[in-house]
Amino acid sequence: MHRFVILDVRRRRNGKAATFREPCCTRWMGWGKTLDQLDRKQPIAVHCKGGYRSAIACSLLEAAGFEGVVNVIGGFDAWAAAGLKVE
Repeated sequence: MHRFVILDVRRRRNGKAATFREPCCTRWMGWGKTLDQLDRKQPIAVHCKGGYRSAIACSLLEAAGFEGVVNVIGGFDAWAAAGLKVE
């Protein structure tokens, strides 16, 4: 098991260019399907392109009883600009 899950909540058109180089990355596939795949006790790092959509997703996940939910501030753009691993 990974230390955390990276949850990608970008729109499909935003997600075609690049992704994290991590095997623990899960793509948002709709509320019901995605929640069924996630462990409520495992930490989740949520990201979108710029940070707005992921902030909303974090609030919804916390309201649904998920623990250890964090927003990747600045989204995927900030991650890539910092020189962290992407593909």
